[in-house]
Amino acid sequence: RATSILVLIRAQDWINVTILQITILGIIFIYINHFAASIMFMVGKWEYGAGRRFNDNNWISQFNQTLEVPLLDLKPFHQYVNCIYWAYSTCGLVAFGDSYPVTYWEKLVVIIFSLISKIFLAFIYAEAAAIVSSGNFAYASFTHKRSKLHQWMKHLKLPKQIQKRALEHYDYIWKKFRGTNDNEVLDSLPPSLRTDVALFLFKQLISASRFYTVTEDDPGVILSIVRRLKIKIFLKDEYIINAGEAAREMFFIMEGHVDILNPEGGTPMVKLSHGDMFGEGSIMGEFQLNRAAVKAKTNVSLAMLTRDDFRLV
Repeated sequence: RATSILVLIRAQDWINVTILQITILGIIFIYINHFAASIMFMVGKWEYGAGRRFNDNNWISQFNQTLEVPLLDLKPFHQYVNCIYWAYSTCGLVAFGDSYPVTYWEKLVVIIFSLISKIFLAFIYAEAAAIVSSGNFAYASFTHKRSKLHQWMKHLKLPKQIQKRALEHYDYIWKKFRGTNDNEVLDSLPPSLRTDVALFLFKQLISASRFYTVTEDDPGVILSIVRRLKIKIFLKDEYIINAGEAAREMFFIMEGHVDILNPEGGTPMVKLSHGDMFGEGSIMGEFQLNRAAVKAKTNVSLAMLTRDDFRLV
């Protein structure tokens, strides 16, 4: 039954395979010690009852010295707990010295189960080390890139405020994506699979916007657009579009809030959030300059479409 449950769990996509393997090995390790405890109890009880009740020549006699009540006089549950403790302290983890095998048969059982349990412990430690090392590798790569960026900015003697903003951007990318670059992942996929993933990420966003009135009878427009969208991240108070610059991109807001600023006073003129878009006029008509600046009110995730890519739609 336990095996069937594990197979069913393994079929779920949200389960981490490595953690599942550690769990399976851990369960097997518990079973091994359960069998060791049961067999040692049977061997000890047989020897203890074979006319040796008062001789210190088996593990139960030795173990009784640490108990207030002899092991065989305890209730079954307490007997099992003490036997499991004995199994873990001799075969499983570490020997505490308060219990040990005495007779030939007891030593043989301990040797066999110790070898088996240590093998499974080695696998558990190896899987755990793999999880830690994989996480450390990603973090080490991130810290290395961050350090290079910091050294580069110091070499150029950039202002402290600019250095701080750049490092904060790097830190936010790590916190949000754990070093994964969405655009790189999408570009690494086969074209058909990349299209399917892009449709899942962006289709609803495009369909809900005012960019096009798209119906199910005209899916080609959405397909052409989502293939060319790139994800961009901006931190709070960063300028996404600067007034007076050449207009080359438009953006769909995936997450966060932005402000369109008044060209004259720089005060917020329009507030936009998830599902909204801005900059579409700059890529649909003739070449022009941005008339208003757009600023991130919070940390924002945007889907960007460039003017050149739009011409290919």
